[in-house]
Amino acid sequence: MKHAGGHSSIFYRNDPMQVVGWKGDLFPFKLNVRHIMPLMSDRIHIPPSSWVTFEAPGFCVLTIPPQVAVSDMQSEELPSYHRNIDMDEVMLTHADEDPAGRRPGGFRHTPQGILHGADEAYRAEFQKKRQPGMHRTATMVGVDTYRPLIPTAEFAKMAG
Repeated sequence: MKHAGGHSSIFYRNDPMQVVGWKGDLFPFKLNVRHIMPLMSDRIHIPPSSWVTFEAPGFCVLTIPPQVAVSDMQSEELPSYHRNIDMDEVMLTHADEDPAGRRPGGFRHTPQGILHGADEAYRAEFQKKRQPGMHRTATMVGVDTYRPLIPTAEFAKMAG
């Protein structure tokens, strides 16, 4: 925590996320993504808005932990091909338990109105490989902003 020009730390004996209710006070603290329990459904893909961890004026932060995939083989597992007309979307791969999975540090920025998600060809290929009990192994952290993000010259140079 930054205070009076310096930094200090606060440590609790209990996990502040183990609560019955939340009063709603703004309070800076470090959050371990391994302590976030996954939301799951046997029948539908859980929309990203379900994963909002923090929200503030103009943006929200999402944390998507590893989880068991949708178990009903007749239901949709992947998000549909879609566009966010009201926000920019940034996703960062924080970690992946599967060595062949997403590389930690991977970054994706999808501006407002740009189509993204699994297209029909990818969905068909995924469905052929899909098996009961599959797991999503990546931990993703996202930021959705209601104002367009404008990449700096440094970022554009780094991104290629």
